[in-house]
Amino acid sequence: MKNLILFLTVAFICLTGNAQSSDIANSINKIKRDKSYFYAESTSASEAEAKDAATVMLQSVVSDHNRQSGCSIDYNSLDVQYLQMMRGEYYRVFAYARKDGAKTTAVKISETAQPKPEKAQVKVSEPTPAPKVKEAQQPVVNNNLNTQNDNLQQELSEKDRQLKELQEQLEAQRRENERLVQLSKENNPTANNTSTTYNQPAQSSTMSGLNQYQQNVIDALLQCANLKDVSDKLSRFQNEYKIKKYGTYDDCPNIASCYWIVLNRDSEMSMNTILSTGNDKTNLKTSQYDSLSKYTGYILIWFRL
Repeated sequence: MKNLILFLTVAFICLTGNAQSSDIANSINKIKRDKSYFYAESTSASEAEAKDAATVMLQSVVSDHNRQSGCSIDYNSLDVQYLQMMRGEYYRVFAYARKDGAKTTAVKISETAQPKPEKAQVKVSEPTPAPKVKEAQQPVVNNNLNTQNDNLQQELSEKDRQLKELQEQLEAQRRENERLVQLSKENNPTANNTSTTYNQPAQSSTMSGLNQYQQNVIDALLQCANLKDVSDKLSRFQNEYKIKKYGTYDDCPNIASCYWIVLNRDSEMSMNTILSTGNDKTNLKTSQYDSLSKYTGYILIWFRL
């Protein structure tokens, strides 16, 4: 009798979970068919990585809409909502926002870099979706979002502290290297030019000015197949402190000081190339001179090493 009760309990829980997943999938399909929404989605083994990737993709969708329409939609004014479901052992996160809920102005977007505020934190308050998809919200997920955001804020604060300590250590090492080089010059006044490279980081053979780990980051990004791969690697590299920041065209603080990932506007949003920093940019895939203005209509993502 106890085994029968246990079996019926497990079966009820499975059926309830499947019904919720089915409702969410139906809601996602309705939103995709409704042209009044911006939307993007991502699937990953980590819930946080899937949400970060979906957010970056949604920003790219809004940025592309701005360039094609000639208007400027402030991404931070959008009421971004999230739907989540499991796809096997992976998390599927669907990000969406109504187009008519954004502030717009008829201003053409240019490549002139303007200082802009840091990216706003994703809203985590109780969602207020359109009536069509209201039934599809997951109460359990939404009720946990505030707690998840608090945990994320604590984690980011700890990472900021660790990054500051790392920067201080690197600066101390740099000063020590300079002291040793100066000491070597004083003790060996007739030494040849090889003394000036004492204890300096190895430089890449493919790009002057980059050390080996920075070149490895560039090479890894060039090997990405599409926007999903790019988003995953950028998120991981930032967590590992291999890159400082990244974002979409609209929130770029300074075009000349950033590297630019260029993605094709096809069904896969496939990788095209990466452009170097500077006003005169180099195509890092072909090693030829290139220009960011050449890639109007492409998906553009900047990052800083």
